[in-house]
Amino acid sequence: MKKIIYLILLTFILNACKPLEPLIAPADRAYKLDKFYSAIDLYKKAAISGKKNERIRSVFLIAECYRMMNDPKNAAIWYLKAAKVGIDTIILYKRLGEVLENQNKLEEAVEHFQSYAKFTGDSTGLKSCKLALEWSKKELNFEVFNETGLNSKGSDFAPAFMNDKLIFTSTREPVKGNNMYEWTGKGYLNLYISQKDNRNQWAKP
Repeated sequence: MKKIIYLILLTFILNACKPLEPLIAPADRAYKLDKFYSAIDLYKKAAISGKKNERIRSVFLIAECYRMMNDPKNAAIWYLKAAKVGIDTIILYKRLGEVLENQNKLEEAVEHFQSYAKFTGDSTGLKSCKLALEWSKKELNFEVFNETGLNSKGSDFAPAFMNDKLIFTSTREPVKGNNMYEWTGKGYLNLYISQKDNRNQWAKP
């Protein structure tokens, strides 16, 4: 009995002497595995309760996760938070330019691309954004409209025609199966098919 108590006490002491794992470590592991959806919650915990350097780095990496999840709106919010808490990285200007351009906030994006070009000499993003701004002011000789019968709130992409049918990929709800894609926190992609009805409109996929 004494031996058992001794072993329990020894285990307790050894565990107590182990250095505490940084709060940000589980988030970093998830991030490296492209589990961005899970990493966001873990980084948010580190951003609140971690050490100062962990808090600052977590805010920037939350923005990076949102960017990788193709959520430019939330990415921009967190990049701006990263700037406020004093993240010291020039790439922040480029990232802000990219996510703002993605939201068609071209004039704001130009400002950040200019700052990035000033520090790095790389004006690729700046030129691209200025060109988009120039094009946006031109009158078009064609009409762009939302194909509401096909599009959803999810990501709809990679269309391909097969005879008179249209096949495309989508993240729309509901999805088949119960597996979660940890990159986005959503279900796995599904293929949808549609064809035109007697009014020459695309039918519900």
